[in-house]
Amino acid sequence: MNPYDEEDKIYMTFELRGHGKEHIIRCEYDDDIHWSELIDDVVKQIEATWGYSFDFKGDIGIYYKGKSDND
Repeated sequence: MNPYDEEDKIYMTFELRGHGKEHIIRCEYDDDIHWSELIDDVVKQIEATWGYSFDFKGDIGIYYKGKSDND
């Protein structure tokens, strides 16, 4: 852990490289941020880098085996 990090903050560095392009974003969030806001920043970076547009419907979630199981 970086000794200069504040305990009530979350830090993210996202690097995107490929096909001659490179973009790095460094973000700082309050620790009560909803994870979807963090994901939104990553998606915006991908869209800006290559000009793609994503139309996500509903919540984006993390998949793991058994997530949809009813047991």
